[in-house]
Amino acid sequence: MATERKIALTKEMEILSSSNAMVQGVNQKLDLALLSAEAIVSELDPKLNVVCEQWESLSHIQSLASTLGVNDLVVNGRHIDVRVCDDENVVSLNKILLGSALLNSGSLVVKFEKDDAEIVAYIPSSTWTQQKEQDGLVSFKVDIDEDFDLVATLKSIIKRAQTDHALEKSLAQEDLKIFLQSPASSSASLRPMIAALCSNSDLREAAFEMAMDLPLNSVTQVLHKASAWNATCDIVTSKLATTFKNLTPDEIKQVVQSTGEKYGGQPEAPEFLNAVLNELIQVEMKKKFSTAASRITDKVKNLTSKLTQGVSLSESVKALVNNSAAVDLAISIKATRNQMENFVLATAEEIGMAFQNLALQPVYATHSNENEAGVDSINEALVLLEAHEIIERAEAIKKNGL
Repeated sequence: MATERKIALTKEMEILSSSNAMVQGVNQKLDLALLSAEAIVSELDPKLNVVCEQWESLSHIQSLASTLGVNDLVVNGRHIDVRVCDDENVVSLNKILLGSALLNSGSLVVKFEKDDAEIVAYIPSSTWTQQKEQDGLVSFKVDIDEDFDLVATLKSIIKRAQTDHALEKSLAQEDLKIFLQSPASSSASLRPMIAALCSNSDLREAAFEMAMDLPLNSVTQVLHKASAWNATCDIVTSKLATTFKNLTPDEIKQVVQSTGEKYGGQPEAPEFLNAVLNELIQVEMKKKFSTAASRITDKVKNLTSKLTQGVSLSESVKALVNNSAAVDLAISIKATRNQMENFVLATAEEIGMAFQNLALQPVYATHSNENEAGVDSINEALVLLEAHEIIERAEAIKKNGL
C-alpha cells in the first residue's frame, strides 16, 4: 500500500524486477525503482489529475533500457527520468543521456529502506549538466529533503510547456531500426531520436514493435544473456561451496539455476538468496543425515524457533531430545571432532571418551533399558547440533550477503 511518496515492496515486485534483469538485461535496482515510482504515482488521489501512463515509457524498449539505462516514468505525457540512490545518497546516470529529451523534466530519486521504496528527491535537468563525468557515468550525492513534496513537484513538471519536436517526427523508420539495434554507438542521432520517441506516440509504438522483431539482435542478446547467466551461476556456486562443503559444485549449481528460473537472475535479491539458501540447507541435510533428516525436520524447525527466542543451543536441544545426559555426551563428542565433513554415528570409543570427560557414572552406559535409548538420543542430538551448524552458516550469508 502506498502513502503519498512511499510504498511497501511486495514479493511480486521483486520477482518481476529480478525477471526483467535476467530476461531484458536491465539494472534490477533501476527497474524496481521505476516499478515503485509508477505504483506510488498511480495511487495518488485521482482528483489531482496526475496520470501515470506506464505503457508510454521508453524503458519498455529493451535496447534503450539495457545499454543506456533509460528508466522513465511518464506522467501526463511528460517523460520523467527515475534514478535510485545508494546508502550514501549517490545517484548515477549514463553520460550519453545528458542533454536528451529524457532529462528535460528532470529526475525523481527513489531510495530503498528495508522493505519500502520512497521517492525522496527531485533533480532538475540543469543539475545533471553541472556534474563531472567519470568512466562514462555522471554521479553525485543528492540532498535528501525530509519534507520533499512529490505532488507539488509533479504538478510543476506538468505545467511546463513541452518542446516542439516537429522536425524529428519525420525521421524514417529505417533510421529508427538502425538506432534500436545499437543505440550506444549512434551518438550523433541519439538526441533527435530520443526527442522524436518522447513526442511522437506513433513512432514509439513502431519502436516497441520493432524492438520485438530484431532477429539477429535477439539471437545475440539470448546468447549473451545465457553466457552471462552461466557465469553468474559459476560465481555464486563458488561462493556457496565454502559454506556447503558437503555438496559438490554441480549440486550447488543445480539449485542456483533452478532458483533462477523461479526468481530471476539476480542472486543478490533477498528473495533469490533466501530461496537458494533454504533449498541448499535441505539438500545438504538429506545428503548428510540420510533418513534421519526426514525424521527430525519438525525438531529442526522447533530448534530454530527456540534459538530465536533466546534459549541456548544446549538447552534447546535438551528440550527436544528429552535426555539431558545424552545431549551433554553429544556436545562433548562433537567438540572433540576436528571436522565433520560427513555425518557419522557416535562410535563406542567416542561415547566412552565423552563419559570420561563428563565424569558420568558407568551405570548410565550399561543399564539395559537406557543403553539403546541413550545411544539413539546421543545420535539424534548430534544430528540436531550438526543441522543447527548448517543453518547457522546459511544465516550468516543471509545477513552479510554473498
